[in-house]
Amino acid sequence: IFDDRDGSFLLENDSGLMVINCAGPWIQDVALPLGLNLPVEYRLGFQLSVREKYLFQHSIITFGPDKKYVIISQKKDYVQVGPTNTNAENSEDINNPVLREQATDYLARILKNTIEPGYNLVEPRIRSGGLRVTLKLPLAPDSNRPFVLDTKFENYHVIYPGKAVLALRTADEFLDKIVNEKKFTLCLDGRHKIKNSFKLNFIRL
Repeated sequence: IFDDRDGSFLLENDSGLMVINCAGPWIQDVALPLGLNLPVEYRLGFQLSVREKYLFQHSIITFGPDKKYVIISQKKDYVQVGPTNTNAENSEDINNPVLREQATDYLARILKNTIEPGYNLVEPRIRSGGLRVTLKLPLAPDSNRPFVLDTKFENYHVIYPGKAVLALRTADEFLDKIVNEKKFTLCLDGRHKIKNSFKLNFIRL
């Protein structure tokens, strides 16, 4: 079912309804019933907001003390700085006040090191935060590239996202291949553990 401003419609191919679950932080809960153990680790990507007009004319890509990239962009009447790459224990950490304060200090320091010394900034605040989930497996791909988990049901598939936008694009591509009866190579099968391991390492390679 696709929702848009003109209403909804149902699209089916000859084999019936196809369900694609773009699993996010709950990927472990989705994988366990399929016989797949996918231990994951979480990262938080916080974005900082500083209410300043005309501070920058262009976006700037720089790096923090942890060697992770940070983008500084002028957004109308405020400057956006981020994201962080903060370790997290679980999905609830996105509201953890200590982690949010640490992210604020980290991003504000990067911004202050980028502009002229002595420039007084309006008090920065966290504008938004996003949760990322990555596989925590030996030899697992260190990548946000999505892949598809095949289940024991022919018309039900799960996409491990990395990032939500990539997961949705992958789902779209996957459905297109199914409708046109083409193969999608990045599928893991819940019934073949050794084959899955081989595929994961092939992706990594």
